[in-house]
Amino acid sequence: MKILLINPIARKWAQPNVFPTGLGYIAAVLRNEGHEVDVLDWNAERWGESVFGAKLALQDKPGLVGLTGIITQYGEVKKIAEWCNFQWPRVPIVCGGTLATTVPLLLLDKTKVNYCILGEGERAILDLIDHLPIMDSVENKLEHIFSRKESIKDLSTIPWPAYDLFPMDIYLRNPIGPHNPNKWKDGKSNAPLTMNIIGSRGCPYNCIYCLHCFQGQGYRVRPYNDIIIEMDFLQRTYGVNYIQFVDDAFTCIRQKILDFCFAFKGRDMTWSCAGRANLVNEDVIRAMADAGCIGLWYGLESGSQKMLNSMNKKVTIRQYEEAIALNRKYFKYEDYTFIVGSPRETDETIQESIDFCKRMGVIPTAVFFMTPYPGTPLWRMLLSNDKKFREMALDIDRLEEWILTLNEQGERMAWNCSGAPDEKAYEWHQKFIEETGAWNKDKH
Repeated sequence: MKILLINPIARKWAQPNVFPTGLGYIAAVLRNEGHEVDVLDWNAERWGESVFGAKLALQDKPGLVGLTGIITQYGEVKKIAEWCNFQWPRVPIVCGGTLATTVPLLLLDKTKVNYCILGEGERAILDLIDHLPIMDSVENKLEHIFSRKESIKDLSTIPWPAYDLFPMDIYLRNPIGPHNPNKWKDGKSNAPLTMNIIGSRGCPYNCIYCLHCFQGQGYRVRPYNDIIIEMDFLQRTYGVNYIQFVDDAFTCIRQKILDFCFAFKGRDMTWSCAGRANLVNEDVIRAMADAGCIGLWYGLESGSQKMLNSMNKKVTIRQYEEAIALNRKYFKYEDYTFIVGSPRETDETIQESIDFCKRMGVIPTAVFFMTPYPGTPLWRMLLSNDKKFREMALDIDRLEEWILTLNEQGERMAWNCSGAPDEKAYEWHQKFIEETGAWNKDKH
């Protein structure tokens, strides 16, 4: 079957520097099964709408169109689905990614998307293709939702992303991580060639604001040899000299990260990843530094223990202090983000966070508003406890209207979760940025 995969635009104000790993995996799996796969990477190319429309018109008619996205890309996905449906009215359109995982019925009701894939997509997309011949007459929308309850336990059995189908030159020349210090401005910097990969799936923790990409499918780490071989391939094929691990929880199993570091040590490549302050110690950090790691980035979220407990972070201020000290002892790169407006946030807890930053010399990379994304524990909390939120979330028209407002959450509050007046939440946000010198001052 001829399959067209489309990557929608994300963060229009920022340069495209994050390779769409999920779509790359899907492309690789489909190609390995003998399908003819084409990719239109709109996020990388940044064509105008008329040019994108022309690109669609020049495509041979596919047997299936595949879209992906996160919740903030809902409007882009809806627009692309409409264009594809106009171009090829009888061609099925499927959507995956966390967008489809969290709001499948919204997509099926309010857009031209015909099918949704929940969670891990590599096997579910093959199930969908097998069922397509008998799905035309199925009108029950729940039957148009595909997922696989059994997770992929050995992640090395999945082929690496099909890098060659994407405009790699664009991603390579727009650096990621510490090599992109101007990401809140023009995204330009002098940097080595960089690329992002994942080393694990899922997360063993359950912070209230976080949507796990593979909900209910468990935490799994790729074998370290598979990761290293892929890194070597990227260096050999594309000249990549820095890797950013973009998964939520690469360092959650201490022995796994130590094994990786022991095997990777001595290579001429640097890397970094997200850390968890309650899991690091000096032995681990030293091993990472010796193996080319140049820094850990942390979602600190708050300098108030009361707020950390409210977020279910499972971490202490003391652990933060120790993790930051280790970062500075072994690395040059620091990246810390914070959230304001959590449930039960107060003037006092905001001041605790600001004082923490000043005491530790932390300049936040970004200060975000707490946002109840669909599928998160916070979303479920508000459904139970906030009447206005529940009325909005259960009305499909109002839900769509609200989702279309979601954008850069470091600039605009999508929903006030704190219980304080809106004016107070905006005051906290501005105060936090001004007093800590946070990077995300510019509005987009």
